[in-house]
Amino acid sequence: MQRLALLLAPLCLATVAGAQVQAVRMPTPLRDGGIYHVATGTWTRPGATANLGSDVIYNASAPSGYFGTGWEGSETVDEGILPSTSSTSFGGPQDRYVIDGFEFAYCSLADTIDWSFSFYDGYVPCDMPSNPAACMARAGSFATTGFPAGGACWLVTIDLAGGNELCMGADGGPCAPGYQGSATDLDHFGWGATFVTGNGGFSGPVLAGGDPDWAPEGEGTCYLPSLTCPTGATAAGARDLFAVDGSGCFNFGGYSNPNGCGAPQAGVFAQLYLRMFTDCAVTCDRGYEPFCNTASAQVGEVSI
Repeated sequence: MQRLALLLAPLCLATVAGAQVQAVRMPTPLRDGGIYHVATGTWTRPGATANLGSDVIYNASAPSGYFGTGWEGSETVDEGILPSTSSTSFGGPQDRYVIDGFEFAYCSLADTIDWSFSFYDGYVPCDMPSNPAACMARAGSFATTGFPAGGACWLVTIDLAGGNELCMGADGGPCAPGYQGSATDLDHFGWGATFVTGNGGFSGPVLAGGDPDWAPEGEGTCYLPSLTCPTGATAAGARDLFAVDGSGCFNFGGYSNPNGCGAPQAGVFAQLYLRMFTDCAVTCDRGYEPFCNTASAQVGEVSI
């Protein structure tokens, strides 16, 4: 394990307020870690089918070959867009979506790793949960334990069916209802991930490749089903940055890809791997209670 860690030279590094953020080459290809069923707290190992909606509403899955690390114990919040029916950029099918599962990816050289997640349907890029002035409407949060680790990279599906589904507003949710336009940064949702390891080994979320020149934003979803690059998609609303709570907003110095679809990029896009599942023919409703301090008024919280 130590020898493998020595081989993982970071591509780039930044230090802000004690957080050392690195993009590190993935030690293995992604392996199927199985399905975690929130309703029962049980695992279905690789090869099974989750009780997920038939559609993808958010798709950050283009490969980069890197994962991010350096902020264990701090929530990392990434941004994207779930488009509403009034969106002139993407033209979404609903104004609120039932999110019944999601797929995310990570690498861990630790012995064990536990993850917790939060979803905010109102979020301005680079806002931090600890900032009392930030309007971040939390749609749901939960913690998990016992995820696979052991020196590999894993693709895991979280099944929320059975009463733990999220109702997420599109285009900024309750903090900025309706489509505001791409110049405002008010149409985003946020999702946060926090990891804790058993022995401090290199760990963190897989960085999805951002390639909007060759793989346009929003592809591989129910509103833009085709894929220009069959290997994956760049998510709608991706900003090439993410926030580490209490430390600041980070990227890896910018990136470019002059080499075409699926070719190596110069630099790494600061976007975390995530695919969100829904039924795009179904909407939902909940009593929104926008708030500025996310330590209060959590809507639909689930503990595992």
